[in-house]
Amino acid sequence: MFGSRRPFRGRSLTILSLLAAASLMVCSMSATRADAAQSGAVTGVVVDQLGGVVANAKVTLTRDGQRVADATADAEGRFTLAVSDAGRYGVDVSAQGFSAAHVDAFFVPAGARVPVRVTLSVGIEQAVVVTAAAESVPASQAGASVTVIDRSVIDSLATPDVASAIRLVPGVNIVQSGNRGSGTSLFVRGGESRFNKVLIDGVPANDIGGLFDFADLDTAGVGRIEVSRNANSVLFGDDALAGVVAVTTERGHTRTPQVTYAIDGGTLGTQRHDATIGGATNRVDYFAAYSFFDTDNDVANSAYRRNSFATRIGIAANASTDITAVFRAGNGRVGLPNATAFYGLADDTTQKQDAQLFSLAAESRVSPRLRTTARYALLHTDYHTTNPSPTGEYVDPFGFGGNYLGHDVTITGANGYSVTGQSILDYGGTYPQQYDAETTRHVISGQATYQVQRALS
Repeated sequence: MFGSRRPFRGRSLTILSLLAAASLMVCSMSATRADAAQSGAVTGVVVDQLGGVVANAKVTLTRDGQRVADATADAEGRFTLAVSDAGRYGVDVSAQGFSAAHVDAFFVPAGARVPVRVTLSVGIEQAVVVTAAAESVPASQAGASVTVIDRSVIDSLATPDVASAIRLVPGVNIVQSGNRGSGTSLFVRGGESRFNKVLIDGVPANDIGGLFDFADLDTAGVGRIEVSRNANSVLFGDDALAGVVAVTTERGHTRTPQVTYAIDGGTLGTQRHDATIGGATNRVDYFAAYSFFDTDNDVANSAYRRNSFATRIGIAANASTDITAVFRAGNGRVGLPNATAFYGLADDTTQKQDAQLFSLAAESRVSPRLRTTARYALLHTDYHTTNPSPTGEYVDPFGFGGNYLGHDVTITGANGYSVTGQSILDYGGTYPQQYDAETTRHVISGQATYQVQRALS
């Protein structure tokens, strides 16, 4: 991982990501034309919550929601389903005493054998987690305090930002320094906010030093949020001492493109627009989302506006390798009125934030026991803060250059004592005053996971 501060243009990152996505699309179309009408198969094993095999489970192979073939798992929980044509298939599994399970659509190349692993749960559905083990496992096998917030929960909450959804997680505390759009930090079980690892589609998104501001992280395009309330420095480094937050972009599933648009509004001039499109065609799945959020908030000079965009393209390069490209971009503008109850009037400072993330990852199932992942990512953030003019009453009692004071305010403490006076709101000097912070990071990472035994990776 490398960090630097240097001139950078978000437009260059956008062009780079679009070119990469276009290249992936061309490769996928070429691969699709190359698929011949050879028979393949879907092979797999059915296990329970603790990894034990489930015998005699009923397995159904589907395509576009239609039944294609059926099979029954043997005494070791294994099954094989023949596939006559290359395409995107899904698997439905049921067994007596277990809740039914579904494996989302995946691509089966011509003549290939694609392995799948299906976990059945007793009573309730088990979420699959990725922040507590070297590879995806059911929550019952993770042995860690993990909460998964999927898209259905996010939609039911109708929340515009990830921070509001995380408030549901036990043992965590979201602290916001002011109105919506102001600095927002996460504290897990009393740990410092800089001790949380934040992953966006597997890419570390923390600023250098460990801090992460959740204020501008929109739920647009977010398929799931996973919060691990355990120290996980073994997998994710020494900046995961309190917990891990993993945000994953949604992916397309249906052969027929799905398009959605939603609009809502409320008091204080609040409005939100959301639009998405997603689908899948044989080797390629695609998804894109755009969101616009705007509110005046309830304090002068605290209006907040945000634009967010997210897209994900996945390609099944062959029977064992999946390539995924993700691009997320957002910009926000918020007024910073300062502590108006302390000064009696609002400051006129504003802050603009611009961020982009591009990730290209390849995941391969080298063998039933060995999986590898390689990823390259580019992250860029740019903060611009402007105080256009001094606010308050200019006072220069000694003739050496004064400061700007707020109104007369009386502050009463919890012990009953009170004090009345004026506080310095802006210091004397040259205006406008500006502060810029820009960070560009390149991330190259890889991981290999080998399954030694059922309970040991």
